[in-house]
Amino acid sequence: MDEFGKLVKNKLEEYGYVIYNVRTTRPDIEFCIMSDNMMVFTDGKEKSITVSFRCNLEPEKVAQVMMVLNEIKQMTILYISESYYFDKNNKKYVVGKEAKMLVAKEITDVALREFTREQIYSHILATQKCHEC
Repeated sequence: MDEFGKLVKNKLEEYGYVIYNVRTTRPDIEFCIMSDNMMVFTDGKEKSITVSFRCNLEPEKVAQVMMVLNEIKQMTILYISESYYFDKNNKKYVVGKEAKMLVAKEITDVALREFTREQIYSHILATQKCHEC
């Protein structure tokens, strides 16, 4: 990894971001730093950073990352790329409309599970006979 890539990686780690993987996209020049909520692409030649966020990431967390990356004095430009989502069923990254549809489906599934669980608890509480201790 080049010096600029190391600088970006160290800055993210300094603020507590867990780095899962670092991959070379162009030998000795471009690197992809993968974290839980984002992918950061560094270009050591032009000293630029491109960030792609998970599409269901909260705006506050995006703002925090932007503030952290803006602390890097050597950076010449910061690009924001298209959001992504990891499709667990097909084990691939998706972008655009498909990513937004998958997030909406996941939110709906979670809401339905919570609603069903609450209905079951309510039913049990309403129909079970209680015994005095």
